[in-house]
Amino acid sequence: MAHSRSQKRQLLANRSANVVLGVDTSNSVGGGTDNAIIASTNSSIASHPTTARSATNSSIIGSSGSTITGAVGSAIIGGISCTVESPTTSNDSYSVIVGGYSNNVDSSSYGYNSILGGQSNRVTGVTGWSGIVAGYQSIVNSGSSYTAITGGKFHTVQTNSASSFLGGGWTNTMTTANRSAIVGGNGNTMTNVDRSSIVGGDGNAITNADRSSIVGGDGNIVSGMDDVVMLGCVSRTATAAQTVHLEKLVIMDIPVGDSTITPDPLIALALDVGTVYRDGNNLMIVT
Repeated sequence: MAHSRSQKRQLLANRSANVVLGVDTSNSVGGGTDNAIIASTNSSIASHPTTARSATNSSIIGSSGSTITGAVGSAIIGGISCTVESPTTSNDSYSVIVGGYSNNVDSSSYGYNSILGGQSNRVTGVTGWSGIVAGYQSIVNSGSSYTAITGGKFHTVQTNSASSFLGGGWTNTMTTANRSAIVGGNGNTMTNVDRSSIVGGDGNAITNADRSSIVGGDGNIVSGMDDVVMLGCVSRTATAAQTVHLEKLVIMDIPVGDSTITPDPLIALALDVGTVYRDGNNLMIVT
């Protein structure tokens, strides 16, 4: 019986319930059971059981219960119940999921996204060139391109947070936070900021402020003030821009002077203007 050229380019391994339907060219199912390639081109499956639907130049390898739908140049390697779906604005996905459980790159993303390991992580919304590495139930959402989440759980990079990073910790959230980072801590938030950071701490927040940072502490707020640093504070609100806020300060190895001696021995040290030194029980500043 003669076969068309298109039919000859289909490869279906001799395994139970593997199906190639409505295909165009050069698809293959190699191994596994209950796999399906539907209306796809140049795509392959070597898993059990998985589906490639309307996909092009895409592959599912060593996975179970995973699906690639309408995506171009994408792959799922290992993992269980993972999904790569095509973008709605174009058909260029070029995304990858490696390992993990129930991870998803969904249908409205630009493409070029990745999820490596973890569980129930998601890249969604009009997003591209972003990724999640490990962690649990974290999401990179709409407009948050060139952004990454690494580890931790329940993290959200929300609307329009481009070129930002969220690493470790629990339940940290970024919304319209560009070129910014939250590292560690719990329940920290950023909203409408640029080039700002929160490192550790619990329940800290930066809102409507650029180039500001909170390091450690609990329940601190920087709002509407740029160029602020808060270090180790508790339940404090920034009161001035371009200011460092501290609870307490311990200065080690302060130079010691003696104003009873002429000339003061510190003069010989040629200390820079602004240097703090001690004269008896008094703290002094070189002016």
